[in-house]
Amino acid sequence: MLDLCTLFNSLQCPDNSVDENMRFSAQPIPGYERHRLGKDKQETPSLLISVSDSTENQRPIPIRLEYLSIQYDVDCRISYPDGSIEEGYFTIIRCTGSEKVLHDYFLRIIGAIVISLGPTPTRIDVAQAIDKLVELFRAMTEKPRKSIQGLWAELFLIARARKTATMVAAWHVTPNDCYDFSAGNHRIEVKSVAGRVRQHHFMLEQLCPPADTNVLIASLFVEHAGSGTSVMELIESIRLRISKHPDLVLQFDRMIALTIGKYWRYASEERFDRELAEESLAFFEPCAIPMINPSLPTGVSAVHFKSDLTGRPTANLVHYRAMGGLFQAALRR
Repeated sequence: MLDLCTLFNSLQCPDNSVDENMRFSAQPIPGYERHRLGKDKQETPSLLISVSDSTENQRPIPIRLEYLSIQYDVDCRISYPDGSIEEGYFTIIRCTGSEKVLHDYFLRIIGAIVISLGPTPTRIDVAQAIDKLVELFRAMTEKPRKSIQGLWAELFLIARARKTATMVAAWHVTPNDCYDFSAGNHRIEVKSVAGRVRQHHFMLEQLCPPADTNVLIASLFVEHAGSGTSVMELIESIRLRISKHPDLVLQFDRMIALTIGKYWRYASEERFDRELAEESLAFFEPCAIPMINPSLPTGVSAVHFKSDLTGRPTANLVHYRAMGGLFQAALRR
């Protein structure tokens, strides 16, 4: 995985006292030397992409979001650490926020994008990558679809899994899916609670799967801890494990952005007790969970209820591991 954070921190701000028109201090990205990582006089990061079929004609309309701006085929003047100057046309993807946590987030995401683009992308390649990037940054201004605690619990299960890539690939397509993880006929739903009583909210559909579908409910206690593990630390450990699969990294980043929304600032701030989560983690079959009568009156749907799993029998994990697939990936010995 590209370490663009270290590369960015090594860049000096452009010296406007020498040339007031100087816009970027930049360096080629190792392994992708046609592209540049830039720093402007506001010390914000930019990705400068050299497109193999670039042209001044028919430039796409620039894009401006709250934390992101994109300009196509811009005539750039770049200074390098050795004092040399480069002029050329680049598509500029710029982070427009001033917060360091936002800069780090931007640099991590564009690292995966650079790898997926390759050294000589076409305009179509760049357009497709920008569409994905725009979706991520738009999500950062929207209402979160899950609490930080709920997201942390799901990431915890991924981070401790035997096969991280399999778990990420199975992670829900949208945060509102019925189950958190789905692959073939295997499903895993993660439930967390801040207290020490194993009580969780369920949708009736989660405990009444089709006859040919196997479901496990993962239950754990998640409590704040000043010296605990943050969402961002879990994200980084997972991204590192799937770094050889750039498309999967982008899929993972997309799910994070859609789930966390405008709570992204708290991803590094809120910390939870990882040891307690590990100690309390238990898996249950739907049939072991107290529930209401699934035969609902006509016209009744979308039923939610709360169940206490205290004292309920846990699932035979040896049996579920033997099924292979998602269960083998998720369940450690």
